[in-house]
Amino acid sequence: MAIPRFATHSWAVRRALANRESFRTYGAFRAALGEPASRGRLPAEWWDVIRDHRGRIRYTVYSYVTPIAWVLDDDTVVVPQVRYSITTSGHQGLLYALNAEADSFPLDMPRRAWAPMRAPESWGWPLATECPADPTALPQEPMFPAAPMRAHGDDPVPPAAVVLARIQAALEAVASEPPPSLFFDGPDSLLDAPDLAYSAEWCGTASTG
Repeated sequence: MAIPRFATHSWAVRRALANRESFRTYGAFRAALGEPASRGRLPAEWWDVIRDHRGRIRYTVYSYVTPIAWVLDDDTVVVPQVRYSITTSGHQGLLYALNAEADSFPLDMPRRAWAPMRAPESWGWPLATECPADPTALPQEPMFPAAPMRAHGDDPVPPAAVVLARIQAALEAVASEPPPSLFFDGPDSLLDAPDLAYSAEWCGTASTG
C-alpha cells in the first residue's frame, strides 16, 4: 500500500500522528511504523534510550533522518528535548498531535479549481462552431500597412554613411544663411533706447570715473 503524502502543516498530518499512521510530506517531515531506522543527529544519550526501548517502539516520527519522537507499545510518547534547526523546530511543534484524538482535528478543505470569469458581454459572441471554417471566407485586412514595393531598376537603399553625409550637408547649408532681420515692435519713444540687458551698467563693467 502506498504511503500517503500530505502538506507538512496540514490537518491530515495531525490526524495521521494521532492515529499512528505512516505518512510522508512534501518536505522533510515523515513518520513510519516500527523502530527508528537511522540515528541522524540524535544525541548519544537519547540513542541509548532508544536502545533501552528496543522491541517496544511501534511508531517513529522523523525530521529528515533524525528520530524526533517515538511511541512505545503501551502508547507512551517519547519526545527528546533537543533543539535542532528552524525547520525541525517546526516539525517538533506538530508532535502535540501524538497525544490528541484524531477526531479533534478538522478535515482539510479541498482546493477549488480556479475558473476565470467570462469577458463582459461575451454571452452574445458567436460560438467557434458557428464561424466559417475557411478563414479566407472572411474579409481580411492587414494589421500593418505593407511597405511600398520598390520598382525594378530603382537605386538601392543608400548606406547609413551616405544618409548621415546628406544630413550634415543640409545642416551646414542652413548654418551658412544669414539670420533674418529683427524688427522693433515697440513704441517709437523707445526706438533708440539701449538694451539694458547688455548695457555696461547692467553687466557691472561701467567705469565709476
